Amino acid sequence: MKHGIKGLARKDVTSRYFVSWFFSMDDWLDAGATPDDFDYGRLIHDEKLNNYAYGFYIDNNIDGIIKLSLACNEVFIDMLFVNPDKQNWGIGTELMSYAIDKFGNRYDMSLNVLGLNDGGIRFYDRFGFKKIKPFSHYEWGTGAIRRCYTMKRDKKPKEIMESTRPRRII
Repeated sequence: MKHGIKGLARKDVTSRYFVSWFFSMDDWLDAGATPDDFDYGRLIHDEKLNNYAYGFYIDNNIDGIIKLSLACNEVFIDMLFVNPDKQNWGIGTELMSYAIDKFGNRYDMSLNVLGLNDGGIRFYDRFGFKKIKPFSHYEWGTGAIRRCYTMKRDKKPKEIMESTRPRRII
């Protein structure tokens, strides 16, 4: 089984394989998003636009993505999704480790997480993210108001990052 991480291109994020698992996830179903109305440009890696999008590939199929934006000397993690059939394989850990290796010693990093997502909060905590601010999010697809948290990780020198790195599974 060959696996690796690389920047995402349009052909990758519009592949039948990716679309089938990506839009079956509750996040998109709850928000009312469909493959027909989704802005795939949001997932394209384009460093000129400070848009960093990486996919985790297993045998040439995308089974995880991480999307980051750089603004005002901070990296914001917009998305981290893993194919539901491949969760607990270490793909999320690989993608997060990759992002931190690439940006974590130069920039503070932040993200938003659903308040009910205890597993996600624990996952991000392993990488040094801490809850800093609660907020409410209105979900236009369902009309639900969800409690969320902004989590932040301060930049760390490379030698400190290495000593606190979670174990990779794959």
